[in-house]
Amino acid sequence: MSAAPSDRGRSLAHWLAGLAPSLWRDLTESGVVPTGLESRTREEWEALLLYGCVRGAVAAGGFNRESIETVDALNGTFGRDWSAERRTMLADRYADYGAIGQELQHAGADRVEARLGEACAAHVQAPPDAALAEVLAAMHESIVEASAEVMRAPHPPLTLLQEAGERLRRAGIEWGLGGSGLLHAHALASHIGDWDLQCDASPEECERALAGLVMHRSDHGGCHADHKLALWDGAVEVIARFAFFTPRGVVRIPARVNGSWQGVPLVSRECWAVAYTLLGELDGLPARTEKAEQLFDSLERTGADPSTVAALLSQPLSDGLLERLRSLPPQPVD
Repeated sequence: MSAAPSDRGRSLAHWLAGLAPSLWRDLTESGVVPTGLESRTREEWEALLLYGCVRGAVAAGGFNRESIETVDALNGTFGRDWSAERRTMLADRYADYGAIGQELQHAGADRVEARLGEACAAHVQAPPDAALAEVLAAMHESIVEASAEVMRAPHPPLTLLQEAGERLRRAGIEWGLGGSGLLHAHALASHIGDWDLQCDASPEECERALAGLVMHRSDHGGCHADHKLALWDGAVEVIARFAFFTPRGVVRIPARVNGSWQGVPLVSRECWAVAYTLLGELDGLPARTEKAEQLFDSLERTGADPSTVAALLSQPLSDGLLERLRSLPPQPVD
């Protein structure tokens, strides 16, 4: 099932927020920002970038009710701290830029982008600076294309996963990708609802590593004996000391890394096969049981890592799950 339009809009906003600092640095280093008008230029530039994301969202999904919900979430998330005056300015710019698009809809994308760059530069100062307009047009074009790709992707922006992972790495915390991202990396799932980063560090260590990011912490609850830090409205979830309360005691799922995907370390499939089995049994969620079966089937085809299996066998698992792990064939030795 695909993500809700509002979730896609929030993910797009977080993607843009992560990209904006480097783009602004590029703009200022190009030497085209008028001296003394840096603040005004940045506000107008951000409005043009947001409009680029609007065009990207429409290009990816068409103009319909879902795209309107996506845009509302995009604007509300990116500009959540904006004043009412600035929100009004954004609405005015959208109307201005939309009119340009309507006027030049048959003139070609290059002409539309050039005019949008000129219009944005004119809002900075009159008459508009030609060099500034050219750079703004090029940036807008790149945002339209990149945001459309973000919207088409079967997962939240990869940049969010990379940002959280890099902060953990710099703090000396080893981590790996689990959950639906792990299944996707092994071609076992096409859609990723969020990025699950698993580590064996304490939640306090993770909070320090991720300081400065808006996060929501949840601790033990239900069958969960671990701690979770939700980032970017839940697009990324850091699971600290993954564990479950079971009838036989607390089962701990180690963050053992085995392999990588697009430069991202992956938690061993054996660990999440057990985790999904427990989620299916303890929470009564058939979808989790199905994911467990996919991982076990994959391990039966390729073989399991003996050391990871041994670590899991030391946990207070049910007899059936222990037997399932023991029956897995070992990975072939290179």
